[in-house]
Order: sequence, then C-alpha cells, then structure tokens
Amino acid sequence: GDRTSGVRYDLWNFGQTELSVVGAWQPCSAGAAACSEISTSANFTYSTADNSKPHDGSEIGLLFAESGSGDGPKMAACAALLALQHANEGNGSVVPELSRYGPNALQFVPKPIGIVRADVASAIRGYESIRDRIDGFVDGAASRTNVHVAQLGALDGVPQLSYYSSAPELSCDVQYTHFGRSYVSDKISSSVLAEQLAGYGWRHYGVLHVRDEWAVGYQEHLAQNAFRLGLTQFSGSWTESNTAEIREAVQMMRDIGVNIIVSLSFEVDLLPLLSSAEDEGLLADNFVWIIIEGSGSAANLGTNPEATRLMAGMLSFEANPVPAFGFQRLFRLWGS
Repeated sequence: GDRTSGVRYDLWNFGQTELSVVGAWQPCSAGAAACSEISTSANFTYSTADNSKPHDGSEIGLLFAESGSGDGPKMAACAALLALQHANEGNGSVVPELSRYGPNALQFVPKPIGIVRADVASAIRGYESIRDRIDGFVDGAASRTNVHVAQLGALDGVPQLSYYSSAPELSCDVQYTHFGRSYVSDKISSSVLAEQLAGYGWRHYGVLHVRDEWAVGYQEHLAQNAFRLGLTQFSGSWTESNTAEIREAVQMMRDIGVNIIVSLSFEVDLLPLLSSAEDEGLLADNFVWIIIEGSGSAANLGTNPEATRLMAGMLSFEANPVPAFGFQRLFRLWGS
C-alpha cells in the first residue's frame, strides 16, 4: 500500500505450520522497483490492525468463555496465557519448538476478554471492545460464534487463530480471509470416523446430536461419507438443554434398532442424554457409543460420579494430523 517512507516492516508467513520470517521491506515513494529488501530484526513488528506504524510487541486478543462447559474454558485461558509467556521467553519446556526463537525474539502482549460460552452477541461485543487495540486474536472456541466473529476479523483485516472451531465452512478462504485454526476441520474428522465405522464392519449406525452449527455440520458430512462407503446413518436431534427433546431423540433411536451410536453433545446435555439412553436400554453390553471429543467431556464431568459411571466403556473420538507437533507430543504422553 501507499505508506510513509522510512517505516520498517517484517512480513510473516501465517500460512505455514509455524511462524517464520519470509522477508522485510522498506516502503518508499519511488515505486516498487526502488524498494529494496532489508535484513530482519529479532523483534516481531508486524501490525495488521494498522500497518502504518511499527511497535515493540504484537497485541493478541484472547476471547475466552467465563462460564459453561465446566473448567475447560478456564484451563484454556490459563494455557493460552502460559503459551504467550513461553513464546516471549523462548521457553521450550512445554512446546519444544518455541526454544528455537530464543528469549525476546517474539513479543506477544495478551489482551484477555471474557465472553459467555457459545453466545454470539457476547463474542461480538468482546471482539469489538478490543478490535482497535490488537494485531490478531485467539477465538471464542465455538463454531457458532466464530462464523460471525471471523467475518468481522476479515472486514477489519485482523488475523484470527482458533484452537477449537471445527466447522468446515470456516475453511472458505473467500468469506473468512483472515481465519486460521490449529484444530482439524470436521470435514476431515468425519471422513476418518466413517472409515473407522466401515473398517469395523458396521453397516448401520445412529447419530444423536444437539442442533448446533458444529453438530449439524458434523453429522451432515458424516452422512455424506457414510453414503460413499455404503453405510446407513440414522439421526436424531434436540435443542440444547431441552430434556424432553433429548428423550424423544433417544426413543426414536431405540425404535429404529441401531446399536452403534455416535454422540455429538455439549456437556450440559450429556448427562440427560446418557440417563435417557440408560432408561431406554441403550447402554446395554451389546451397544457401542462413540462420543465425539468425549475426552474433553470426560475431563469436565470427571468429578461427577454419575457421569463416570454412565461413560464407562464408551469410546472418545478426536482426529488430528499425525505430522502436527501437538499430536506428536500427545502421542508420546499416551505412550508413557
């Protein structure tokens, strides 16, 4: 763009799996041919919110839920703040890759903002309260909020990185130009799950899901992959926190007669769902339950003995690219 002569920029490649300096340039009024490349400094000086001035640190907005889903949002917020601290220090004690930068090579300034879990209006207000003071932000987790917040980020030219939004529509580069994520899209995850179901020799299965952008999108992509593999999917759904509709969906699954059940539920509905399933005989030994992202639900409900009893023996399913640093770390932990 047309910028003041003499201002220094470091350009970073946000399209790769890790941040890497790809160049720096000196804007001038003599035309692009006369603008020579210059060496890069140790400090992170890229500003998306306002490219007309450099500064000493990248101010990162953090949109985290203050309520709902047990302690998960609080743990995520603490983990993000610790990650920013480790990035600033070049501390590789948790994420070894951060040590390659050294202390003060990256400088992130956190701007934490509390929002209500999965509440679109709350997430939008949270983003708007910091939009003029940040260079990028880490999301509000839920796909239902990020399909809106990511559009605002695109309009404002502010990069967003999501750690938990999996809705396939967020991969649209035209609509969500500044959105990225470290979490795998449900388009990929549902494909892997369908392959697993077929691999076990199961030809018919049911899906019980909350009517939410995440769950509806997941089951639709799962159905498409099931059809491709010759599987038959039956679906039942409910409105979040509506126990009557939950029971109706479970009873419908009972009447259909499938004994392989995939669950797409928030923690608030998981206990009513499993209690209804037990009442209808759907937790007997000849039933298989697969809870999507169930390990998170188990962690958040782990202090509830009834949840522990009902979830015993169920399968949890998450998908992650094998080459990812995060997956490799988790794999080593699981192995130990």
